[in-house]
Amino acid sequence: MNLRQLRVFLVVAEIGNFTKAARELNTVQPAVSNTIKKLEEELQLSLFIRKNKSVQLTTEGEVLLKNARTIMGQLRRAKLDMIELRGMQRGEVRLGVTNNLGMHYFPEIIQKFKEQYPKLHFSVQVFGLRQMRQLIAEGQIDMGTIIYDAMPPNLDGIHFTTMEVVACASISHPFAKRKVTSYSEFVREQIIGFTKGTFQREKIEATCRKENIDPNIIFETNLIPLIKSLVYNGFGITSFLRPVVTGDPQLKIIPFEPPTYLKFAMAWKKGNSLSMANQAFIDFLLDYEHA
Repeated sequence: MNLRQLRVFLVVAEIGNFTKAARELNTVQPAVSNTIKKLEEELQLSLFIRKNKSVQLTTEGEVLLKNARTIMGQLRRAKLDMIELRGMQRGEVRLGVTNNLGMHYFPEIIQKFKEQYPKLHFSVQVFGLRQMRQLIAEGQIDMGTIIYDAMPPNLDGIHFTTMEVVACASISHPFAKRKVTSYSEFVREQIIGFTKGTFQREKIEATCRKENIDPNIIFETNLIPLIKSLVYNGFGITSFLRPVVTGDPQLKIIPFEPPTYLKFAMAWKKGNSLSMANQAFIDFLLDYEHA
């Protein structure tokens, strides 16, 4: 088993199709099929279940995928370390952010960071909190934003900002008459909610379990403009981080009582030393917050 075989295996596993994987690898489909066949023969295991034009990982394939990601991540890290020994002229930051922070917190920070380090490559992807923790632990992203108070034992991280979570309703909605609300009251309304894996969704579900009621989520999405539009038109209420809705004339902000605050951390896999590029971004982020 060699690195080329692992690279081909990873692409096929992630795309789920030999022909599309061949295009991604800039080769032909028979070459990809032959590489996988030889890898399976060498391991004496079936890695994929062939289904018409698609493929699906076997249990053995899932195990290899986890190890292959670790190996390729270590190889990538070794290359970046060598690059960074020549200084911060090259390097890469792969960052995961939540939807709210990605739209309303990080754009200005990333722009100013790129102005200071224009030759660094920056990759930003949006994930829910649950998926974020998994991707960081698997090494698929270098760092990601998670809830500081829910830091899992396989991650390290540093707190960088705290934000309030507030309920929101259209200014014409009856709920907008409230000055404050509790989560117990909130979950009994028709809710335009975020999808599973987000803090807002997990908080709603936890409250409903405590109250022994079913969540009244009539629409779910991670698209913030769509949530706002549905709330504007009175279809339901929702919750946002306060900076996302501050100054919006079509929404009434109703704080929770007691107040709900989220401490956000930038997290990375425990035991991994940060690259120069990643450390530079964290230092920049902390300086930005304390400026």
